[in-house]
Amino acid sequence: MARIRALKPDFFKDEDLATLPFEARLLYQGLWCFADKEGRLEYRPKYIKAEIFPYDNVDIEKLLNLLCQPNIQDRQKKVFIRIYTVDERKYIDIPEFLKHQSPHHTEKESELPCFNGEVTVIEPLRKGNRGDAHISYPISKSESKSLNNAFDVFWKSYPKRKSRGQAEKAFLKINPDEQLLALILESVERAKTSEEWIKEKGKYIPHPATWLNAKGWLDEDCEAHPLSGTVSDKTIRTVKMLDEWRPPV
Repeated sequence: MARIRALKPDFFKDEDLATLPFEARLLYQGLWCFADKEGRLEYRPKYIKAEIFPYDNVDIEKLLNLLCQPNIQDRQKKVFIRIYTVDERKYIDIPEFLKHQSPHHTEKESELPCFNGEVTVIEPLRKGNRGDAHISYPISKSESKSLNNAFDVFWKSYPKRKSRGQAEKAFLKINPDEQLLALILESVERAKTSEEWIKEKGKYIPHPATWLNAKGWLDEDCEAHPLSGTVSDKTIRTVKMLDEWRPPV
C-alpha cells in the first residue's frame, strides 16, 4: 500500500545519489512510499515496477541491485537499500529511512522481519554497467514476439489504421505490460463511442502513433455516447449522423 512521505530539497543535491542514473534516484524515492514505518517492504520487482514505473521500460531488478551495490568511489560501504532473505522470502530494507522520514504515529506497525545482517546479492554489477538499467538495448526474441502480438491486438482495435510503422514504434517504446495493455484497449473502446471520435465520420480521430505518444489512455475528457454498451458502434455512428442531419435550405 502506498503512503505519503516527505521529500526534502536536499535530496536533489545529494552527491552520493548523483552518481546514480536518474531512474535509480526516482526508484529510491518511490520505495519510500511503499515501505512500512520501519523502512521495509517485500522484494516484489514486478509489483514495484508497476507502481513506480507503470509507463517506462526499465530493468527494475538491475535498478534495485544498483541501489544495493552503488559502488560509490571512496565510500564503498555506502548503500541505499539492503536486500535480504528470511525464511526463503526476500525483503528490502532502507537503512536511512527513519533519518529522513517521520511516519505518523497511527501508521500500522511493521509486520516484516528486520534486516538480518546478510545481504542477498541478486546479480553482481560489473564496472561500467551502471547506466544501462533503462532498456534501450535489443530485447529477446520471445519478448519481441509478445510485444508484436500485443501491438496487433491494439492495431485491430484502433479505428483509424494509419502509419502502422510509426504506431508500432510508439507502441514498442511504451512496452505495455498486461495491465497497461488492458487499460489502453479499454480507453480505445471508450473513445470510439465518444462525441469527438464519432463526429464527421471519425475525421478527428488522431493517428494511432499520435494517440500513443500523447498517452491518450490517460485522457479523462472522452465521454462515451449514451448508447454505448447497448448497441453496436456502427449503430451509434448512424444515430449520431441522424442527430446532426438538417434538411437542406
